Amino acid sequence: DSEQEDVFFAPGIIIPKRPMVGVIGTAPKEGRVATQSLGDHGGNMDASVVTAGATVYLPVFVPGALLSVGDVHTAMGDGEINGMGIETQAKVDIEVDVVPGMPLKRPMVETSSNWITIASHEELEKAIWLAVEDMTDFLARYLDMPIGEALLLVSLAADVRICQVVNRLRAARVELPKTVLPSQIKILL
Repeated sequence: DSEQEDVFFAPGIIIPKRPMVGVIGTAPKEGRVATQSLGDHGGNMDASVVTAGATVYLPVFVPGALLSVGDVHTAMGDGEINGMGIETQAKVDIEVDVVPGMPLKRPMVETSSNWITIASHEELEKAIWLAVEDMTDFLARYLDMPIGEALLLVSLAADVRICQVVNRLRAARVELPKTVLPSQIKILL
């Protein structure tokens, strides 16, 4: 909410508001999961990049996708270190489209400045490497680039960030600035 104020933490300490959606996902490949779970379907990723203006791409594993959105925070640091964010009520306006032919194993986010892949795993390092793999595959596909060259581009220009480390599955992301790309990647809706 744009009318929401920054947060007074203690005398002289003000936390700037950075609204974000903590949970956004589709149904998993198999079984049921609670919305606080995360995985290849998205879910409780707690990625601070899922904010106003971001486009979130989610894989669809079941008919109808069964989209879930919630757990909005006024502010929360990357990592969600002790499981705390400043929870808030929110009105989240979303537009849902199907992107035919976009092979996604796990969630991706597009912001005005970055392409972002997000992955989760019980081991943080494995989550990181899954996100790297997804970014490498994405660049190879959309830039018609050999995998080795795409991995080199990720190594030279992308940043690894931690989304959260408080759940059984940890979430990490790889952010690649759009400014390093020779042209804009267009995802056709």
